Amino acid sequence: MLLVLVSGSLHADIYTVRREGAGIVPERSTNVSMDSENVVIGWGQHSFEVIATFVMRNQSEYEVTSLVAFPIIGSGYAGYLDISREFKVDMKSGTGDQNPFMRANVQRRAGAKTTARTDYFAADPPKNVADYPEAVVWEVTWAAGETKVIRVRFEMGDPMVLRGSNQLVRGWQLMYIVSTGALWKGPIGRADISIRLPNENPLWAPGPGTIRKWSYADQAKWDGQDTIAWHFENWTPSDEIWLRSVEWAGLSPQAIDYFLFFLPPYEGDKKAYSVELIDSLVRRDLALADQYFPEKVKAFDATPLKVAICDWLLHEVYARHGDPFYVGKESASLKVSDGLIGDGEGNIYSSWQMQFGKYGGMRGWYRPRREPDGNVKTASLSSMEQENVKFLRSYLKKLREELPAEYRGRPVHDPGVE
Repeated sequence: MLLVLVSGSLHADIYTVRREGAGIVPERSTNVSMDSENVVIGWGQHSFEVIATFVMRNQSEYEVTSLVAFPIIGSGYAGYLDISREFKVDMKSGTGDQNPFMRANVQRRAGAKTTARTDYFAADPPKNVADYPEAVVWEVTWAAGETKVIRVRFEMGDPMVLRGSNQLVRGWQLMYIVSTGALWKGPIGRADISIRLPNENPLWAPGPGTIRKWSYADQAKWDGQDTIAWHFENWTPSDEIWLRSVEWAGLSPQAIDYFLFFLPPYEGDKKAYSVELIDSLVRRDLALADQYFPEKVKAFDATPLKVAICDWLLHEVYARHGDPFYVGKESASLKVSDGLIGDGEGNIYSSWQMQFGKYGGMRGWYRPRREPDGNVKTASLSSMEQENVKFLRSYLKKLREELPAEYRGRPVHDPGVE
């Protein structure tokens, strides 16, 4: 079982592994069963916190020693102290109160495979637990027929932002991966999993523009608006435990400036841009909205979104060549204003420099020329890029004539104009 975090690292509940070379691989237990699990996920002081308690029984007539683990991705923990602060694992023999919990010594171990540390990897965890690059592990020994209680506590961070979220529709997800429970002997005897939401946080507060969905609807019950609980008996998981909250925010002239475009890799120098390409990008940006709010999408005027996408693609051609988007020297008629930024030395730039500094800069490809008047000339672009610039300018002119009134009159920056 596994919890998915927005931060990109993953914490998980227990499953069995074995050492293989320098790494570890999952191993099915033929002797130890998970008789019950109780998982409580709730909002703490700063993030969601988890307390998971497992009752594990050795069904054999022999002593069994297993390496128990839960997978993580790109944890960045330096050593034992960091791991121990993050993951608190306590164990005791028997289910009664006569034996106290004892703290387990946990360690980090590399998996059999190495996987890049990416946000998308955290958003879409591997279907095969063997694909996780790291795991937190500890050793457990059961006497013949012995039952042990294992309790794991940790902070799981914030909810994961659903892929496809943007200024139009925003979605969040809490996910608890239960498929690794199948690695124990037999089905999970009993499982109780609950999530308590902070309704004072607008992220999760239900409203007219918010839709909630959750897995295993037949096994789930709500207690008011803030707590959902699942109950299972003799359970072999067929899906993960997840809860999603999706909000229709709508588009506005103010929001369009901050619309996040996770566009495909740059191909402006290899492939011809077209109306069909723009339409495909619009469909992609509306995909999450269409899944949850299809009627709103049908009535949605996509023209402002098309303008924003075309404007981004046009400026990206020049940004790929280091265009600083210089506008001129500060003067009585040219000052920092809507769509314009200054460098503190009397130079005024289009805010597109800040946009690409934010997105292209973090990816390492946007390096604006240092000289103020270093704008890229259209004639210096490749022939394919020049054709794409010509198409985008022409299509933008047509689209701007079709814009709703509230989107007109906004500052327009045209790169490459000498």
